[in-house]
Amino acid sequence: MGNVKAVVFDLYGTLLYIADQRKPYERLIAQLGVDRELARTAAIKQNHATLQDIVHALAPGHPIDVSSYQHDLEEDVRNVRLYPETLEVLGQLKDKGLKLGMISNLATAYGAPFSALGLSSFFDHAIFSYEAGLEKPQPEIYHRMVANLGVTPLRALMVGDKYRNDVEGPGKIGMPGVLLDRKGKTSHALSIRDLREVLNRI
Repeated sequence: MGNVKAVVFDLYGTLLYIADQRKPYERLIAQLGVDRELARTAAIKQNHATLQDIVHALAPGHPIDVSSYQHDLEEDVRNVRLYPETLEVLGQLKDKGLKLGMISNLATAYGAPFSALGLSSFFDHAIFSYEAGLEKPQPEIYHRMVANLGVTPLRALMVGDKYRNDVEGPGKIGMPGVLLDRKGKTSHALSIRDLREVLNRI
């Protein structure tokens, strides 16, 4: 992969993680009893600032009290952490003159740590599913990223912790992918255990 001009990262499970994750969206959706796929679309492909906004979108007029879920959501966001090697690797990639991109499937509230923890300054372009109305592995989201970075798919490397979204999806447009498998659960040839190994793939 010596001709790589850009590296595109997933966000959660790749650069960031949530310590003591509470999963308020999943529990709220289960209590609402609405279609899970419809709910997922509303959560990650629409821009809703609060859980009450999600309820209005999915079940208008539902009397559910979201205060405990909202509290847990705010705790989730407060508990977002950088993986130990994240800043080091991003800095080294920038020093090598590579362009950096980020694509994440996530709900609106979880976007804030990208800037709050200092990641945004490393990236040339970022795509959040809730802003784009697209999600991985839709081909358009990868096409949009490489177009914004000014590189061809073949010259961009995708790195993330979901095979379908971060290897298979980009691969369908000719964009190579690397699976970040921190727990070593796979023997896939394209897997790595630590972000530092990305430096050996470019």
